[in-house]
Amino acid sequence: MPVYKAKVRETVEFHVTNLGEQIHSFHLHGNKMISSTSERGSTITSQTFPLVQGTLESFIVKPDKPAIWLFHCHVVGHADAGMIGLFIVE
Repeated sequence: MPVYKAKVRETVEFHVTNLGEQIHSFHLHGNKMISSTSERGSTITSQTFPLVQGTLESFIVKPDKPAIWLFHCHVVGHADAGMIGLFIVE
């Protein structure tokens, strides 16, 4: 399981690539993400982003409270198959 660490108010950028042949999603608990991928055409803030096959998405997060947060694919069963990790904010 991947684990990423950050400090409160530190700017973190996640780069996520969908290498599969189906649509996945990237969901980060407790933190809003801002899409920094220019292909979207505008700034989108969310906790869940769809990932179309063969695309790279980048998300900026600036955590505001310490905790251990879960991130995972939001497609049912994919987290159970290993598409899951932790984001630790200190």
